[in-house]
Amino acid sequence: MLPSDAPKSISAAVQPFFSTQFLRFCLVGASGVFVNLFALAALTGIGFLSSLASAISIEISVLSNFVMNEYWTFREGERSTALGTRFLRFQLVSLLGAGIQWCVFLVANIIFYALLNGSEALSVYFAQTQGTLDMILMPI
Repeated sequence: MLPSDAPKSISAAVQPFFSTQFLRFCLVGASGVFVNLFALAALTGIGFLSSLASAISIEISVLSNFVMNEYWTFREGERSTALGTRFLRFQLVSLLGAGIQWCVFLVANIIFYALLNGSEALSVYFAQTQGTLDMILMPI
């Protein structure tokens, strides 16, 4: 039999998931998906390689999420650290997730490219990618 305070402790445990702040946080995260997809479509639409466009769109969505969380989700919170410090902290935390997301995108991109175009077409894909890396890493 459950202790008499069981419903109260369960209610207390799930209550934060129904707060206005948590729901705002979820909406910001969902909007980040749309920002990412829109930026990816726009960048590939103007000629960026999908791998580079994906990395840029991930960063655009991270910036969007920071701004929305800063000025909407957590606007009422106490600000004990400077905006720049909060921004750098948010970027560092997001970097791990962004790295995982980008790697998954690259692997899925390669798999679908091979499925749609045949495995011999991968040499063309990697040649294009190497050309892009050379341009990015080339000293000015």
